Amino acid sequence: PAGHRLAGRGRVDLRELRGETFADCPADWGSRIVVDRAFRAAAVERTVRYEVGDFAGVVDFVHHGLAVAIVPPAVVDPWADVRLIRIDRPAPRIVMSIAIAVDRELSRSASALFEAIRRRASGR
Repeated sequence: PAGHRLAGRGRVDLRELRGETFADCPADWGSRIVVDRAFRAAAVERTVRYEVGDFAGVVDFVHHGLAVAIVPPAVVDPWADVRLIRIDRPAPRIVMSIAIAVDRELSRSASALFEAIRRRASGR
C-alpha cells in the first residue's frame, strides 16, 4: 500500500526485502519455486506467513497491508493502492506458456482467450 516503506521506490534489491512478511502461492507452485530460488541466490531468508492458492488472494493480503508479495504485474490492476516495484538483480524470472493443439483449429472462445492472454502478456 501507499504507506509502506518501499512504496515510493521504483526499484528494489531482494536484499532490501529482508525482514518483510510475505504472502505467496503454495511452496510446490512453479512461481513460488522460482521466487524461493531467487531469494536463496541473494542469501536472503524470507518469512512467508500467508500461503494462498491464487494470485488475486496473494495481492489481497498486500492490499490490506498484511504482507508484501512478488507477483506478475498483470494481477495487480484492480487495487489502486498496491504499488508495483521492479526487482533488481537477482530478479526472479517466470516463464508462462500456453499449450494449443496444432492439428485442429481453436474454437472462437478459445481463440479470443488466447488473443486476450497474448495482448496482456505483451503489455498491449
